[in-house]
Amino acid sequence: MGVIGFTKHGVAILNLLTAEYANAVEGPNAETFDSCDGHPTDRGVYHYHKLPSSCVYSGTTDEFLGVAIDGIPFYGPKVSWKTSDVTSSDLDDCNGKTVNGEYRYYVTRDWPYFMGCLRGQVVDPTYITAVNSYTCGSTSVFDACGYLCPCANVRSFKDSTCSAASNRLSLMVVMVSTFTILRVR
Repeated sequence: MGVIGFTKHGVAILNLLTAEYANAVEGPNAETFDSCDGHPTDRGVYHYHKLPSSCVYSGTTDEFLGVAIDGIPFYGPKVSWKTSDVTSSDLDDCNGKTVNGEYRYYVTRDWPYFMGCLRGQVVDPTYITAVNSYTCGSTSVFDACGYLCPCANVRSFKDSTCSAASNRLSLMVVMVSTFTILRVR
């Protein structure tokens, strides 16, 4: 389970998988969430895997919800460019879209919820607390440690688990402290 961003209130956003690499939000392995749509890790770190519609998201149009570790903002699913809530089918593989010349991620009520891949780069390398090298497969969204792979085909991964890497790509992953303040572009 890796941190992929932070809400506007500073709460961590983790990737969409459980510690056992299953969908944390839906299906037979879905985790239990509290009235704010979040829950703590086994070490007590409160976080979200899905749209925090009860305590963070108020349902307003083009609502800013937080920032990903690459500095790109998250916005809620109610958008000005569509009459209904945005879904992942309206977005690119990273769960984002360019609006008014700026790229942004959208939090959806369907897979992959927050984001499917990192579109940008980590904002400030001085905030890196750990750097690990790992390998991504062409069909996996996450590596063996649960970190997001930008090389993944998110749509085909939806109902599967991490697969062995067939096409190996080297990638540097950053772990950002939950106390890190990220700049919004």
